[in-house]
Amino acid sequence: MTGSADDRVLERFLEKRRKNREHGAQYRSYLKWSGRALEAPVSVVVGLLLGRLLDGRLPELAPWGTAAGLFFGVAAAVRALYRLVKAYQREDAAEQQPKNAEDRP
Repeated sequence: MTGSADDRVLERFLEKRRKNREHGAQYRSYLKWSGRALEAPVSVVVGLLLGRLLDGRLPELAPWGTAAGLFFGVAAAVRALYRLVKAYQREDAAEQQPKNAEDRP
């Protein structure tokens, strides 16, 4: 009788551990994608601030430093968004591949 009680306790422990691992994997995925999504607006802000800093250091370049910083910030944001889309497509393809393999007879 103790063997079956021990088995139930072990099964509950393993089930709880499996659920915690799934929850942790989901949480890590959310953190990864939110960090990648924040890369675009941060790059625009950093580019703009560096352009303003350049304008402050070199007043003869007054409006052009900000414009150049903003341009490079937007270019970095576009590049970040492109990498984000490619990473998502790779992850989606990796998730779809095992499903397609299981569907085959």
